Amino acid sequence: MLSFARDILARSPIEYVINTHCDGDHCWGNQLFRDKTIIATHACIRQMRETQPHSLLALKLGGRLLRRLPLPGLDRFGHYMARMFEPYDFAGLHVTEPREGFSGQKGISVNGIEVVVIEVGPGHTDGYAIVFIPGERVVYAGDIVFFGSTPVMWSGPLERLMEGVKRLLTLEADIIVPGHGPVGTRAEVQRVIEYWDFLETELRRRFSEPFGLCDPDHT
Repeated sequence: MLSFARDILARSPIEYVINTHCDGDHCWGNQLFRDKTIIATHACIRQMRETQPHSLLALKLGGRLLRRLPLPGLDRFGHYMARMFEPYDFAGLHVTEPREGFSGQKGISVNGIEVVVIEVGPGHTDGYAIVFIPGERVVYAGDIVFFGSTPVMWSGPLERLMEGVKRLLTLEADIIVPGHGPVGTRAEVQRVIEYWDFLETELRRRFSEPFGLCDPDHT
């Protein structure tokens, strides 16, 4: 990525690196920016210490093994895990922690442009943050929203994740940039909220149906 952007970076060098959350595909490139100011929430930094590259390497190898087992479900799960991790090479990675931690909200200025980093986690992960550029009416939402694909929640609870997603609509932003997939607008964020509402309603209903004893309000 840095090689591809060489011409852009020559005109506008990187000053700050912001880790929105602790997933490896978002923060394990920190080692390439040791001389820069790397920022993340305190909770993100704590969780970053818990997941190391070797643990995901074990999952990658485990997926290859499981897909060879002729057991119902395990082989399909193994194929899924193997495909998900296949593009990643975890060799030579050295987890580099951010230099600056914060809780709540942090403002910085980049070439005179106001940048506001807002903690909205836990949700997708612990200590999750979004990056708002008020002057450009753009917010970088990371992985709390995916447009056109199924959302993911590692930490939860769902209520906190939804608070973070709804927070996007309170910001004066016209463009929402997710961590993966196409760029969206406020309309796409609203569809994500509606999808989560649908999932929660259906999961609670289906959880209570087989027994008839479970109160869906207390699951």
